[in-house]
Amino acid sequence: MERARGDVGEDVGRMGAPALSVYGSLHLRSAVLAARAGRAAVADDHLRAARETARLLPEGHGNPYGMEFGRANTELHAVSVAVELADGATALQRAGALRRPPGVPGGRHWMSLPLPPDVPPVRAGHHWLEVSRAWFYHGDRRQSFKALAEARKVSPQQVRHHPMARDLVYAIAGAEARPTEHLRSFIAWIGETA
Repeated sequence: MERARGDVGEDVGRMGAPALSVYGSLHLRSAVLAARAGRAAVADDHLRAARETARLLPEGHGNPYGMEFGRANTELHAVSVAVELADGATALQRAGALRRPPGVPGGRHWMSLPLPPDVPPVRAGHHWLEVSRAWFYHGDRRQSFKALAEARKVSPQQVRHHPMARDLVYAIAGAEARPTEHLRSFIAWIGETA
């Protein structure tokens, strides 16, 4: 990733929107990979660099190369980094901050607030899968399943075929003494049996 970033350039102040999108996206990917390796400080450094890069993008920059890079996608990745570090509390805090307008206090009600309008359905679906994992790590299976249902609403095909969704629904079902009808129905919808 470092070599690819170097190929794009080092002086972000001189980059146009397409190069900034590539450069920032590489930092986001590096952040997630560092988190998966348990390297929290490195992941945070990459998130910080991605945030700085996103701030340099001009308004209405479009979507160069279909990378969806920008402020919202950077904050979605911040949630993913916390989830990959198995830090459900931080992931939920970041997910809530992504939706709340500045100055609005926190609370569980944030799940009913919409994502920023520039988040495409496939990213929104993946984000809800990450939020589901975060709730599960946090010990709240009910909220975890609720987030999984939200993922299904915004990106049904992605959820139906994503291994993470299958793993989550089985983890939730396995932790229940008796899976609810909604949970059994979800399992049947993804093409499995309880």
